Formats: sequence, C-alpha cells, structure tokens
Amino acid sequence: MIRSLLEREVRILFRKEWRQLVASKAALSTGSFLPILMLGLMPLGMSLSASAPSRSQNRLPEELNLGLLAEVDGNLHHLPGAVLPILVALVGMIVPTMIATHLIITERERRTLELLVALPVRITQVLFAKLLATLAASCAVTVPLLCFDMIALPWMGAASVEQIIALPVLLLAALVLSTSFALMMSLLSPDFRTANNVAGALLAPTMVGTMLFGLLLPGGPARAMGIAVVYLIAAALLLRHALRTVTFERLLS
Repeated sequence: MIRSLLEREVRILFRKEWRQLVASKAALSTGSFLPILMLGLMPLGMSLSASAPSRSQNRLPEELNLGLLAEVDGNLHHLPGAVLPILVALVGMIVPTMIATHLIITERERRTLELLVALPVRITQVLFAKLLATLAASCAVTVPLLCFDMIALPWMGAASVEQIIALPVLLLAALVLSTSFALMMSLLSPDFRTANNVAGALLAPTMVGTMLFGLLLPGGPARAMGIAVVYLIAAALLLRHALRTVTFERLLS
C-alpha cells in the first residue's frame, strides 16, 4: 500500500484531484462550515460559559458517576475538555465524506471519470489519489481548528493536558475511517441523492455509537484513544473489502 502511494501516477493524479477540489467553492464551503462550528465556536462557547461564576455545583449520585458524567461531576469547568474528543470524532467522520462527494460523485455525473479509463493507470491508483486528496483537504480544514482548541482550552482553564494529548491520534483515525466510508459510498452511489442516502446509512450508526461510547469511556486520553482504536479497526476492514471489490466498471456505473 505504501508503495502504491509513492508511485508517480498517484502523485500526478493527486495534483489533478487537488486542483479540482480547490476550484470547487461548493466543496470548500460545505467542508469548512461544520468544523468551524463544532471545533471552533462550540468549544469556545462552552469554555466562556464554564468560566462564568456559578452559584452552586451539584454533584451526581453515585449510580450516575461514570464516564463523561463522572469526569464533569457537576463542574462545568471540566465540560469542554470532556466533550472535545466526541466533537473531534464527529467532525473527523463527517468532513471527508462531504469532500469525497464532490471528488467522486460530481466527476461521475459529469462523465469526466470515464476519461481516466483511457489512461495507463490502475483503478487502485485512481482511488488512492482521490483518497489522498480527500485526506489532505480534510486535514487542511480540521487540523488548524484542533490546534486552536489544544492551545486555547488549556489556557482558558477549560481542558487539561490529559484531555487533549490524544486528540491528534483520534482526529487521524476519524479521517481515515471516514475516507474509507467515502470509498464505499463511491462504489454504491451513482448520483448525489443516492450518495446522501448511503452516507446517512453508513455514518448515522457510527456517530450514534461514537456518542454513546464517548459518554461511557473514562476521561483523559482513554476516551480519545478508545474511540481511535475502534475507528482504525473499522477502517482497515472497510478498505480491505473495498480494494478487493473495486473495478473501473463498478466505479463508473
């Protein structure tokens, strides 16, 4: 796989995909709005709310004192850092899928994908280039926002070092899994309407499971690393299945 990523054809196709993506204002705007909201405005808003003086802090009953609730334990100052891993996981899951829709589905609808069949490239090289462009664009949108959170929240007293130290690993795992979802979506979706349905069918259970899993896991790096491990296992299984079944005919149909 590493060898395929370094091939000259993949690099050439990657530059083509990147230029196409940068030229698409719709892809950039839809791919940027959600990260700015969930990784920029929401953590900042929670941090400002938590810094406001409160009259009382009610502790939880012992039977509810687990996972995220135990980490917060009635103290809103702990809330932004406790919730941030869940927000990072959700954003990392959604953004690549939105970007991949423009890279794969739009190209298929315009029939320009068929031109690649005439080129001396393999289907795996085409897909690797598209997946790399999706990952690069997703990182360009999400990484600066995550860096802002990792600096601003501890400075505001809204998160500890233990809560944020594993977030880069979680973001990478979420982007890899979502890119794998995007590959499956491209194989199953001939148009935007079908792509939206497939994306919902793939992402909705994952997002619900992420929120429930994140609520139950203990705080600190354990929450981020626990979600990241599950994501990477799922991504490996999806990529293995997709790369075994993909063909030019299936991608074009």
